[in-house]
Amino acid sequence: MVRRSEFTIVAAALSGAALLTWTLTAPVDLDPLWRWTAPRRGWESVAAHTMATLTFPPFLYAMALLIALWASRRRLSALAGATVLAVTLAASLAQLFAYFIAAAPVSAPWRALAADAYPSPRVTAAVTLGMTVVTIVVATRRRGGLVAAWTAASTLLVAAVAANGLYLSASRPTGVIGAVLLGAFAWSLAGLLADVHLLRPLTPGSGAGRAAVIYNPTKVRDLGLLRRTVDGTLADEGWRPALWLETRADDPGPGMAEAARGAGVDLVLVAGGDGTVRSVCGALVGADATVGLLPLGTGNLLARNLGIPLDLQRALELALTGVPGPLDLVRVTDLDDGSQSFAAVMAGLGADAAVLQDADENLKNQLGPVAYLVAGLSHIRATPVPVRVTVDDSEPIERDASLVEVGNVGDLQAGVSLMPHASASDGLLDLLIASPRHVADVAQMMAGVLTHSTYEPLLDRVRGHRAVVEAARPVLFQIDGDVVGEVLRVQFDVVPGAVRVVVPPRAAGAGGGTAVAQPPRLATHSAAASNSSSVEP
Repeated sequence: MVRRSEFTIVAAALSGAALLTWTLTAPVDLDPLWRWTAPRRGWESVAAHTMATLTFPPFLYAMALLIALWASRRRLSALAGATVLAVTLAASLAQLFAYFIAAAPVSAPWRALAADAYPSPRVTAAVTLGMTVVTIVVATRRRGGLVAAWTAASTLLVAAVAANGLYLSASRPTGVIGAVLLGAFAWSLAGLLADVHLLRPLTPGSGAGRAAVIYNPTKVRDLGLLRRTVDGTLADEGWRPALWLETRADDPGPGMAEAARGAGVDLVLVAGGDGTVRSVCGALVGADATVGLLPLGTGNLLARNLGIPLDLQRALELALTGVPGPLDLVRVTDLDDGSQSFAAVMAGLGADAAVLQDADENLKNQLGPVAYLVAGLSHIRATPVPVRVTVDDSEPIERDASLVEVGNVGDLQAGVSLMPHASASDGLLDLLIASPRHVADVAQMMAGVLTHSTYEPLLDRVRGHRAVVEAARPVLFQIDGDVVGEVLRVQFDVVPGAVRVVVPPRAAGAGGGTAVAQPPRLATHSAAASNSSSVEP
């Protein structure tokens, strides 16, 4: 999707070569040139030792990891990963260098470095922290003056730590220079491996277009960062300034989608969770609009299934350079009151809606999908409800079910698929009917999903174009993670190719879903699931 920066490739190669060359040929006669040492007593000694305590390497690395956490919570996952990798490389390589130098034969030319703390642990950590700060500031598109200020502050930190180590005779000039080269190499290599760069080229897009950004303020942790990232990237690509539209509690997206259509934009960027995406896409059915996803929700199931990166910058670059592909939607009709809406991911009656309703919002913000697992513990004994499910013109399926799930896509997480054959562009619905009788059955079904078992005695899987679900009593109902209340009778219709969504080229080539063998339209019902009952909704 995005080509790696030649600048970072060269930086990693040059810093690595310089580190190795300096280590093998370090002029140890340089060390005696530093003649300033701290007195054993006095305020100078106290100040120097205090600074040494404050710049203890684990403390500096911890600060870098806190910055990584900050970045991760703002959907800069690639940047966070690069920081963690840089810390790991710097700390590990410093230990390896010290070990091999100490173990080298006395005759080895680099054996003289064994008397030195080579490379200086504190300087290595300071360089790693400083480069982390500078990279974060540049990557988040801060103003030039702020970038210069933070760069100067990081440089001063490294210089102060190096001078203090020399003053306390804890390190020597050769070790300081080696540490600077090691820190630079660790971050350059980490940035290269994680595809995070200070100078990162984009594949040329269409340019000269205009985008609308529809964002859910409850899902945006840092609106300033989002605006800088989007506006800066659009400007880099030659696009005109974006139209920014904020969703509201009384209008989660349809009104903003209409405003974007009226403005004649070339691309609608949706920044939010699956609920915001379905609201916007539902309002764009039949419109000549292209949608790009900036996943900011808790689950982001549609983005996961389409192969869209969860990293903000990468998702944005994909939206500008990727391939528009057709996306099916599911029209959901309440047959009792006639209301209609759309689903892009999954709609479910029963246990999953109850879990979503009970998931704590604060816990979701802190732990993400783990909050759903916590809420699910209280619903492991979900009470079955007699249901009748009719798919197209097939005979109705009657079950005492704890869950009826209708899916446009099938994956819940990487490697965990609730509906393995579902595709977002095959023009079909996938239905799952779960009929557990007790807790052991629930555990067996969960294990089957996790292990991709084909033995599913308590599950019915059906495919079709239209499905009607009738329950014997009102049951809680969710659409794409939003609990919408209780229902008795619901109809689901697939709308093939309802909107165009930008996806990675590979996903577009595979039809927007995983290329797998398709099961029969109507699955054979297991005899073990013969707990069917007469339903009179």
